[in-house]
Amino acid sequence: MIFLGLLVIHLIYEGHQSGHFVQGWSLLPLLPSLGAIAFTSPDSRLHLFIFAGVAVYGFVWLAVFACLHGRKMIALSTGFLAIMSLVFLALFSFLGMLSPAIKNILLPLGLFQKGLIFLFAMFAMDQRERPED
Repeated sequence: MIFLGLLVIHLIYEGHQSGHFVQGWSLLPLLPSLGAIAFTSPDSRLHLFIFAGVAVYGFVWLAVFACLHGRKMIALSTGFLAIMSLVFLALFSFLGMLSPAIKNILLPLGLFQKGLIFLFAMFAMDQRERPED
């Protein structure tokens, strides 16, 4: 979570420096959310809800700003991941209401976290290489 927080701070800084103020500062809500994820128990509902919110927000953020910057493949993939995240969360929430023992099915959401970190890093490095956008 520390490295993801540092990456978010880097993206805020790069957005601010390149004149994309809305792009940079729209990531600010992620910082306290990442802190809350780090300091809550991984088994708690609060942890899972915050994590799901951060994942969906991150995917939507990446899809919108990648599209605005002309990175269509990143926008397409993150848009797809945002939609799939919402579908899986709805499905897992419904299954979790049916049986609390199914909460272990939420473990595949960790793959979304890894994908989100990778895509954030890819977008950040792409911004660094193309400052004229």
